[in-house]
Amino acid sequence: MPEMDGYTLARTLRKRASRIPIVALTAHAMNEDREKCLQAGCNDYSSKPIDKAQLLATCAKWIPQSRAHHAAKAA
Repeated sequence: MPEMDGYTLARTLRKRASRIPIVALTAHAMNEDREKCLQAGCNDYSSKPIDKAQLLATCAKWIPQSRAHHAAKAA
């Protein structure tokens, strides 16, 4: 991203009280990298090379929470 990296974007969204699920996708696969993503405000983490089934399962885990949040906001 030309303006900011993913960590900065996640922090910015969280500072703005956004509760949108954020799943980091990175080439870095070390435990420290996962922790760095979570500390920045990401909900979850997936590393490259992409395992399509795993990535879809990770995203699917967060979709119900996002829908519930938006439904509660609309009420």
